[in-house]
Amino acid sequence: MTQQSFNGRGSARELAKMIADEVQAAGVTNELVGSKIRESGGVTNALLVFEKYYMRASNRASLSVMIVEDTDGSVTIDAVGAGGGQGVVFSFSWGAEDSFVGVLQKILNRHGFY
Repeated sequence: MTQQSFNGRGSARELAKMIADEVQAAGVTNELVGSKIRESGGVTNALLVFEKYYMRASNRASLSVMIVEDTDGSVTIDAVGAGGGQGVVFSFSWGAEDSFVGVLQKILNRHGFY
């Protein structure tokens, strides 16, 4: 499992659309498998869940992205990559979850998130 957080400014709704579009465009097997946006007390939360098939390891990895826009326009984005391992007893990872989070990191860095 790989975790990373990013900070910046913007609209959670607009960022969710941009992330969904750009992550899917970054790889043939990248797919948005679920999403949800909620607003409460002036705070907007968006959850995106992606899945990617890695042919070299014949496995799938997931990327979960939580976007939180606060009332002042500041945005925190948390990413969790998981599921890139193989094996029943010992989970041997080829680094697929690191790679998937890296795709998001490059996208967000281009849009001013660090």
